[in-house]
Amino acid sequence: MNLEYLSDGITDNIINSVSQVPNLKVISRTSTFRYKGQAIDPEVVGRDLRVGAVLTGRVGRQGDMLTITVELIDAADDTHIWGEQYQRAMASLFTIVEDITRQLPSRLRLKSSISAKQPGA
Repeated sequence: MNLEYLSDGITDNIINSVSQVPNLKVISRTSTFRYKGQAIDPEVVGRDLRVGAVLTGRVGRQGDMLTITVELIDAADDTHIWGEQYQRAMASLFTIVEDITRQLPSRLRLKSSISAKQPGA
């Protein structure tokens, strides 16, 4: 299976799943894919897309094993909010995507509650 095709599908699934979270602004695939394959500066991307956090990811494959690495970055100050690396058999692809979409909203809510408690936030 082509890794680029696989990566695009994972991105679509994450966007679709996370966009179901109430009160969470999720940028469309069309807008996010212009950054595909580029080294990005999360602060610049956050400013361009007017978002508070940027999710980045990489997909690798060795034989039947997939490695998917995701990282959630605060766009205001380029700090790491959350990251995870998933290494599973190719047959577990949908489970990995479910794990990511299950963990991501809670990490975003945690960031929001911390920001709200800080003076000047």
